Amino acid sequence: MHKIQAVSSALFLSFLLVLVCFEAEADSFWKLENVNANDQRVNEVENSIDKCTQALDTIFTEKPSELIIITYGTRSSFVKGLQSKLGFPRKKASYFKNNSAPRPLQGKYLIPPDQELKNICHEITHHYLEGNAKRKYLLDAKWFDEGTATYLADHIFESGDLERGELQLKKIPKEKYYPLNYMEKERQWNALHKDQRSRYFAYTQAGLMVEYFFGKFGVSKFQTVLEKMRTAPFKEAFFQAIGITDDQFYKDWIASFKKRP
Repeated sequence: MHKIQAVSSALFLSFLLVLVCFEAEADSFWKLENVNANDQRVNEVENSIDKCTQALDTIFTEKPSELIIITYGTRSSFVKGLQSKLGFPRKKASYFKNNSAPRPLQGKYLIPPDQELKNICHEITHHYLEGNAKRKYLLDAKWFDEGTATYLADHIFESGDLERGELQLKKIPKEKYYPLNYMEKERQWNALHKDQRSRYFAYTQAGLMVEYFFGKFGVSKFQTVLEKMRTAPFKEAFFQAIGITDDQFYKDWIASFKKRP
C-alpha cells in the first residue's frame, strides 16, 4: 500500500512539474529558432534572453507582443534572413553584412553570430518599450528610447561599459555634449550612428541620462512616462509624469553629471 502511494505521489509530482513547465512556456512571449548556429551559441542566447526578460518583467508593467527570435551561425545567412524574413531590400540588408543588427521588427528578432549577449538584451528592451508605449512616440524621443535600452542592458549584465563611457564623457567639455535636438528624431540618431565616435558618445550620453532619471525619479515615474506615451507624444508625457520639461531635465542632468566625482 505504501509503495503504491509512493508511486502515485511521484506520478502526481511529475504531472505538476510538467504542468508548471507547460505554463511557464505558455506564459513566455518569445520563441527561439535556430539557423545553423552551434549548440553553445544557442544555449548562450537562450540563457541571456531568460536573464534579460526576468529583469525587465520587474520594470515594465506590460508584457510585449509575441516574438520569434532567430539565431544565425553566419553573417551571410543572417543577411539573407533579413531579406526573406523581414523583406529588407538587398542594399538595406547588406548594410548589416559586417556588423550591427536591427531591433525586433514585424514580430521577429534576427540575431547575428557575433552580437554580444548584452546587446541582445538591449534590443529586447526596445521590444518591451514598444509594448508599453506607442512606437511613433518613442521614435521622436530617441535619447530616451536608446538610453533606456543602453542603461538597462548594462545594468542587467553588469558590463561596466556605461561606467567606462562616463569616464570618457567627462573628458569632454559640457558645451560639446549632444543637445536634445540632436538626439530626438530617428533621422538624427541615424546620422549619429554612421560615425563610430559619435555613435559611442551618443549611446553613452543617452544611457547616463536615463541612469540619472532612474536614480532621481525611480521606476514608478518611468512607468508613468511610458503609460502616458500610449496616448501622448513624449514631451507632453514627460511633463505630465515628471512635472518638468525634458529640456529642464537635460539641464539638471548636466549640472549633476559635472559634479559627480
